[in-house]
Amino acid sequence: MRKDALNVLFLNSWYPNRNAPTLGNFVQKHAEAVARFEHVICLSIFPDKSIQSIQTESDDSNGFYSLTIYFPEVKSKVPFVKHFLKWRSYRRAFETGMLQVRKQFNHIDIVHLNVVHPLGVFARMLKRNYQIPYVVTEHSTAYHQAETRFGKAQYRLIQAVLNEAHLILPVSEDLGKAIQKMTTRPTQRITNVVDPEVFIPAEKSAIFTLVHISTLNQEHKNPKGILRAVKALLEEGANLRLILISDFPADEVKRYATELTISSEHLSFLGPLNTIEVAQQLAEANALILFSNYENFPCVIAEAFMCGVPVISSRVNGIPEFVNESNGILVEAQDENALKEAIRTTLENRLQIDPAELRNYAISHFSYDAIGRQFSDVYRKTIQECGVK
Repeated sequence: MRKDALNVLFLNSWYPNRNAPTLGNFVQKHAEAVARFEHVICLSIFPDKSIQSIQTESDDSNGFYSLTIYFPEVKSKVPFVKHFLKWRSYRRAFETGMLQVRKQFNHIDIVHLNVVHPLGVFARMLKRNYQIPYVVTEHSTAYHQAETRFGKAQYRLIQAVLNEAHLILPVSEDLGKAIQKMTTRPTQRITNVVDPEVFIPAEKSAIFTLVHISTLNQEHKNPKGILRAVKALLEEGANLRLILISDFPADEVKRYATELTISSEHLSFLGPLNTIEVAQQLAEANALILFSNYENFPCVIAEAFMCGVPVISSRVNGIPEFVNESNGILVEAQDENALKEAIRTTLENRLQIDPAELRNYAISHFSYDAIGRQFSDVYRKTIQECGVK
């Protein structure tokens, strides 16, 4: 950590919590990276239908102080009343959290807002009331269809928060272009981060193995398209295994796999898994496979590279910024024949990709030190340009 370390408040709309243990785990990893250089406090706020009053949980096991505030979920059938009560609940939870933050930090040098909605209004409030500048990291794919994915009021609120940010830090340049349709504020890409001490190369499985890691949401991730491509290869005599890893219910995809008559010899469903278990499955695979219809920059791509594993993916949004012929194969979204041939190329070992080069690339671009240093430099430049003492 730097001798003149700053006090950085991570204000998180997405963050792992007791009701969604993997939500925004990439935000937690960013905090871990920053904590190598600066003092970090994470403040996250979530509704919880199981409680009757505000509850607080704290943790300092990851190299920084993390504070999660839960408030009772608002119940009202009247939209205006529900909106007002929810805002009031968020406000009270935020004030509760800030009392704890101030006990840890005498002052806050900068706010790092992670995902604008819904907590962005508080970053804006801290700037207006206390002249604390803020930067924004965004991960949400909703910006690619912002006018239809956000309601009118929500769109205006998000736009107002973006317009007062000093800098916007999307995880891909493609996401940055989508965000700039809503604001004139400058953007700078800072990607997701991977721990090189967890994601390390390993010996491969005896059978050629593909790993897919996602929510298994069909509209977004298109797991059924992957299953159809694998089924076609199996019918042609290929010997391979597909592992689908998800923290979310996989019933629909399992039923579809049964309809396709893909046997358990060639298909496995795993999850939920912890980070170490995911790293082990990924490291033992021959390739990571994605077939999304839209995407920003999934953490799993950087994790695969860190394990020395090539990537087969659809050519969508931010993915081509990182995946190319030197580290994998890109196909057009929904082109299942192209996906099948990409798998065949990998299966026949025609990629000629050096695992050590993949890992070296990942260390220089996605490691904790690389990403943490980028954030640290952004904070200091922001404070200097804002004239904050």
